[in-house]
Amino acid sequence: MGVPANKYFQEKYLSDERVDSLIKQIEIAKEACIIAEKSKNADSIFKAEINLGEIYQKQFRYDLAIEIYFKALKISDSTNTKKNKAKALHQIGSIYLDIRNLDLAHEYLTKSLAIKNKLNDKKSIASTQNSLALTYWLQGHLNTALDHLFKTLSIDQEINDTDGMARRFNNIGIVYHEKKQYSLALEYLNKALEIKRGTSDLWATAETLNNIGENYISQEKYNKAIDVLTEAQGIAKRLNALILLSDNYRYFSRLYKQTNKFKEALIYHELFINLEDSLFSRDKYSIISELKSSFEIEKRKRIFNCKIKKLSCWKRKRK
Repeated sequence: MGVPANKYFQEKYLSDERVDSLIKQIEIAKEACIIAEKSKNADSIFKAEINLGEIYQKQFRYDLAIEIYFKALKISDSTNTKKNKAKALHQIGSIYLDIRNLDLAHEYLTKSLAIKNKLNDKKSIASTQNSLALTYWLQGHLNTALDHLFKTLSIDQEINDTDGMARRFNNIGIVYHEKKQYSLALEYLNKALEIKRGTSDLWATAETLNNIGENYISQEKYNKAIDVLTEAQGIAKRLNALILLSDNYRYFSRLYKQTNKFKEALIYHELFINLEDSLFSRDKYSIISELKSSFEIEKRKRIFNCKIKKLSCWKRKRK
């Protein structure tokens, strides 16, 4: 018996220290997809496709990622596997969340959450509920976002998911900052940082440091802001985490503008703009919308064809 495709991916990804490039990660994930296809096991194929999609998503190659997620959704529909369908719907929703198509993000995440609630998969429920909270936050529905985040935090605490708690503390802090409740925001951000300091998750540590830096800027505590933003920038550069650097440069630009250091503010603003341009391509967004439309059309065609077949069978029985 061969190694299951998803196990192959995990073992290679986690154990091979040479996997230090995005190209290598994709190669391994594609190999896993080939192994899964040969096995003709729908569950293995689904998991391998999701793994590949997640890698593309982390690289901001959203057009490729969402195409794979829709393929995974078809597989879950064909096998009527509810858990897999909920996963695929969540991933599609997360893409739309990433590109700020909030209506579609809400649509797919809500569908995913409905299935997960029926399955009572609490860790998975927390993940989707958190993403839904972010859609509400981005839409400006801050109290609704907080309601979802506190519900999610309760689940994290119930199942003792410290990583989940850290994410929730971070996001609650972000929403309170948006509400201009800076002291309360800082309280939750520091809770998130305390957990992350005790882990090896440098990306999340830098993310929270960025958020704390933004909070200090809003409170006009500029020296403290410089300290935490400098630490965040160092981590982000080490990880080559461009999206974290983008946020960091934006916050530094704001800080120097508020302190009348306009030369430094302009330098960081230009760094931010250049990085944003390289991270996001608007041309890809229309492709993603087209993929969604073609998937829905194909699905409607399948339903229509099934109805025609049933009608034909009914007519034959009547004869």
